[in-house]
Amino acid sequence: MQHFVAEICIDTQQREETTAPLLANPVSYLWSGSASRLRWIDDTSSWGEVRRNPNQARGWLGHRYGQGDGEELALDRSLQEVCGHWDGRFAAFDVSDHSVEIVTDPLGLLPVYYSVQVTPAGRVVYISNNAAAVAPRKDDYNEVSLVTFLAAGASITGDPIYAGVHRLPPGSLTTFSARGITSARLTALTPSDFENPTSIASAEEMLLSAVEDGLSGASAPESYLQLTGGYDSRLLLAALLRLGRKLPALTFALPYLPGYPLTEDVELARLIAAAADVTHRVDDFGILTMPVQQLKPVLGRLQREGSGLICISDLNDYFMPLADGTLLIDGVGGELGRGGWDHQLGARGEMKDVRSSAQFSTLLLERLTQAESVPTLLTERSFDVVREAVAKATSSAMKEGFSLEQLNEATFAKHLASWHGTKVHLLTPNRYVFSPLLSRRLWTSYLSTPRSERESGGIGLQLLRRLDPDGILHRPFATRGAQYGGAAGRRALRPWLSHRHAFEGENPLPPDHEFALLKLKLPESLSALPDKVAGALDEQTLHSLLSPDLHRPSRVQRLQVQRLISLSATVSRAVSH
Repeated sequence: MQHFVAEICIDTQQREETTAPLLANPVSYLWSGSASRLRWIDDTSSWGEVRRNPNQARGWLGHRYGQGDGEELALDRSLQEVCGHWDGRFAAFDVSDHSVEIVTDPLGLLPVYYSVQVTPAGRVVYISNNAAAVAPRKDDYNEVSLVTFLAAGASITGDPIYAGVHRLPPGSLTTFSARGITSARLTALTPSDFENPTSIASAEEMLLSAVEDGLSGASAPESYLQLTGGYDSRLLLAALLRLGRKLPALTFALPYLPGYPLTEDVELARLIAAAADVTHRVDDFGILTMPVQQLKPVLGRLQREGSGLICISDLNDYFMPLADGTLLIDGVGGELGRGGWDHQLGARGEMKDVRSSAQFSTLLLERLTQAESVPTLLTERSFDVVREAVAKATSSAMKEGFSLEQLNEATFAKHLASWHGTKVHLLTPNRYVFSPLLSRRLWTSYLSTPRSERESGGIGLQLLRRLDPDGILHRPFATRGAQYGGAAGRRALRPWLSHRHAFEGENPLPPDHEFALLKLKLPESLSALPDKVAGALDEQTLHSLLSPDLHRPSRVQRLQVQRLISLSATVSRAVSH
């Protein structure tokens, strides 16, 4: 993924031309004075395009797809006209004598950050897809983003942990000029997406076009479908087969999942791949997991480009033995069509039946942090900051026009996009990730489906039946979703799984080597945290995480250790030790 930095004067005072780029080794670099000069350096890229004349440059970065007329970057058309129909994960920009315009993709999957800084020449706006590159200071932090990451592993607002750095809103056109900064909504999620029902035939057409257009718009040496035992990746496999694209499938064997190395995902993906007659490989992360000392490349990337909002646990793909630039197609996004935050709970989910925004905020806080069941990493005061941030996010969604019934999906979509987009940005260019189920063209089909149908498996199950009418892919499935029967329902369908359940109850669990290695790294990471960060942490929880008696952590404890190490890498020099 190429990087860009734009530098814009928003005061009328003239700037002297800059010679040093803001990034150490940028692929692309933009400079615009106050209505004077433009310079473009090294515009070579594999995923993107740029056109320019002496007074203007227009280009895009990332992975975009959509219907076009072959002249989409024509300089005589407005940027809004050019990008209004685009889908995917991208940022488009237009730099002229008097302004810089940037269009973000519908969900904001490609993050774009900016800061306003005061210099001797006046106020300057710095824009980049690298949050650290535009931070006014690397030792001053956004408290809300910092503590919400520690509590929930993501940002409530989408803003990075650096004070003074903001993320451009999704699906918007933002203009930077001497008159200031303005932003207008273009393709972001709106209440109307819930109100215009579409037919299942139309949804099928939209899914197939998203997969086909997205693959056609990609440029990669090889491509894999990331196949699990669930329904979302299986739906994409059915779509690929319908399109005549027989891509190989790839499954992760994760050491912390029950039954490892033959986890449910591995077992079922093998059955599905065999039924579909596609090549299948398993990457065993128990073997691939590297010693903590070899985590340095990942921690180094977090330090150079991290926004402080992503965890090393989300960067497992970094270690896969695949060619650089490989495209992974995943099933992220199907959750939006079957209940948002309640996608694992189905009809049992409580967030769909709230009677006030305050009740929704309370439930969302617990869903994000699980603080009622597991001690939080934060002091009581810092946790109050998280509570207030969740309440503000809920209030903001209501001000945008979303009803109480729509809050579930509206807030979930923003959270999902912020987390997934930040993760994918850090994996690029080692891995490119394509998530067709996040396509803008599918949102109305998802969200206008009656709630009761979403809770019973949603439009995904209907689409799978249409794309796989012979039932080739109708094998058992792995999911925690109550709408599919939950764990008891899965064991009833699969006697072998009942055998495994009984076996694991009678035998000791294998050692968790990965967690042991992470614990070795934890003391160093904690000692490297700045005082402002360390002061937000609860000492009792830290003591329990450092305890030599903790060998089999809960899922949340594992994540807490990973978040601390990740945050330390972002805000300190720990990775150079």
